[in-house]
Amino acid sequence: MCGGRTAVNYCLPNPGDPPTRASTRKMCHIGLLDTLIGRTSSLTSDMANASETQLNDRAYVLAAVQNSGVVLRHASEAMRADPDVALAAVRQNGRALEFVSENLRNDRKIVLAAVGRWAIALEFASPALRDDRDVVLRAVRKWGVALKHASARLRSDRELVLTAVKRNSAALKYASDALRAELETGHPSARQLGTGAVALGQDDDR
Repeated sequence: MCGGRTAVNYCLPNPGDPPTRASTRKMCHIGLLDTLIGRTSSLTSDMANASETQLNDRAYVLAAVQNSGVVLRHASEAMRADPDVALAAVRQNGRALEFVSENLRNDRKIVLAAVGRWAIALEFASPALRDDRDVVLRAVRKWGVALKHASARLRSDRELVLTAVKRNSAALKYASDALRAELETGHPSARQLGTGAVALGQDDDR
């Protein structure tokens, strides 16, 4: 049993081997992942084919985005402009910020939640929030290359840029020209600059 579900098949090292606790646990994980993928696909399909009435139904849309934030793309304009719906969507998946109304992309609480889940959501924040130091700092602490989407002013912020570079050395190429030149010659971590690889032993958790 896997959390109340029966594992139908097992991944066994050799044919005929009895299922072990490890193999059972592995299949539990695989089964649950398949279930989640299937559920997300179903939600996307349901939302894509929903009626206009459903796409304007707050309870219906809220329940959907709580399970898969990106299905917000199929919701009505009114629902994409609803702060509670938008917040629920980005808390589930930061990528959903792309689909919230333009006005809510300037909502600090919603944008902070989005970049906390997916740093590159910073790309979809308003210009004002891409110039908000706390918002950008949260993003680059999660994935340094999010610096790419920061304002010109913050790409010249030495402390913020160093934070980004320590997280991912490839972030250095998004610093201002003057600061990049300084760091390339004077900062040890900057010498490991890559073109996409994560350096300094950091994981690529966006």
